[in-house]
Amino acid sequence: MKKNGKTSGGKVRYRCAGCGASTSANPDTRAKDLRTALDWLMSKDTLESHRLPARTLQRKCELMWSLIPPVPRDGVVHDVLHLDGIHLGRDAVVLIAVDETSHVAGWHVARNETSAAWNRLLSRLAPPDMVVCDGGGGLLKALHETWPETPVQRCLFHICMNITQLTGKHPRYESSRQLRNLAIELSRAHDRKSVDEWGVKWLRGRPDGTRSSTSAAAAPTGANATRTSVSPRRGACCAGSSSRTRCSPSSGSGTCPRPTTASKA
Repeated sequence: MKKNGKTSGGKVRYRCAGCGASTSANPDTRAKDLRTALDWLMSKDTLESHRLPARTLQRKCELMWSLIPPVPRDGVVHDVLHLDGIHLGRDAVVLIAVDETSHVAGWHVARNETSAAWNRLLSRLAPPDMVVCDGGGGLLKALHETWPETPVQRCLFHICMNITQLTGKHPRYESSRQLRNLAIELSRAHDRKSVDEWGVKWLRGRPDGTRSSTSAAAAPTGANATRTSVSPRRGACCAGSSSRTRCSPSSGSGTCPRPTTASKA
């Protein structure tokens, strides 16, 4: 339908370009406006870079911003809840809780993953038997405050991705390759036996080339293992040192000239 002048009463007349029929009733463009708004929201475009003028885009987004999806409060105690955030790329993140059957149990829209934002989501859900998360600081703080008795399991996929982010997909140094291989093997552990075998490999020889004298319970895991065991990009094994004081091997052998110290638990 396109605008085709006005009626004698002053209303805008619309005419169909295909059949030629005309009407003075305003066409319902809510579905089209909502689609346009959602496409813009999920893209990286700004108001200035979008194909539509800024004021037109703002008008088409009014319906989307007015919608408040209901969050269910069923009170069901789930066996496992997976908690994570989906970043929309424009100072907005959707915090979601997914149960063991991949059903979304709850969600909350926030600016970022702060503990206050996570508390708003957790307060609407019943504490599950276990939580699986990426180990973010804001989420861990919220879990400690809202669900202090609920066990927390670090997501193995996020552990592998965090280590790969530091070492790269094709590490240059042997210590970095060993660390990434350990992360990949951990992500493939699906039962107690495979987890125990992975723990033996960790205790037998750590990625920095030193033997660990700690027990399995005290062995560093997740992000702590990455930060304290190896400087992956340089191949230096300066555990316990800050990023500004880590040494870089001058000989290119990938070994550290000074002994490794134990990191704080």
